[in-house]
Amino acid sequence: MSKPAGVELRRWFTYLVILLIFVNIAAVGISVVINRAVQGVVADYQPFAIKAGEIEQDITSVQGYMYRYLYTGAGAKNPDLADKQLDKILADMDKVLTKINEVKGIAPGQNEEQALSEIGTRAEQYRNAIEGLSYAFGDTVNFNLLKELLNEANKSGEQVMDSAANLAKEATAEILSRNSRVAWLTSFAMYLFIGVMLASVVVLLALKHWWKLFQDVMLGI
Repeated sequence: MSKPAGVELRRWFTYLVILLIFVNIAAVGISVVINRAVQGVVADYQPFAIKAGEIEQDITSVQGYMYRYLYTGAGAKNPDLADKQLDKILADMDKVLTKINEVKGIAPGQNEEQALSEIGTRAEQYRNAIEGLSYAFGDTVNFNLLKELLNEANKSGEQVMDSAANLAKEATAEILSRNSRVAWLTSFAMYLFIGVMLASVVVLLALKHWWKLFQDVMLGI
């Protein structure tokens, strides 16, 4: 037995109100989630990934200058020029160490901060190893000592570059992951709103139907 038109009209009107409330709540909730995800990428991981990549590039540049220094000190045997080159290398390494400390300040998590502390320690070792290369130079070059110090410097430098590159890759992967989640949420929101819109059309058609019946009963049309 069908219910009176007035009861059905009220029921379908209630459905419409519930749909409108649901749409508003869903829109606000999804907007907040998307906004937080985007802000996390822009504010945290993107600057961190860029700076971590810069550390790798800086160490690569220092290594190039280190080999020029070795040629000047051991090959060309120009001590004055070699000293100037070493001073520049050490100054560049001081800048790298400063940058590492700055990047620690924008690390998005504890794991990244700890990794940067380890990179800083290795960078210090790299700087000390480069500075120690000068002990192999003199009236004659101590090639055994030079080889030992160079191996140590190369090992420390490669560790810094690899660690910095891994941090940059992990941060980039997190950015891509968050962007993927944002894209998924955006698609979900679109299909959700389409579904709600279709449901709203059904409710409006039902309201129109029961409103017509209500008019027939109340007005005798």
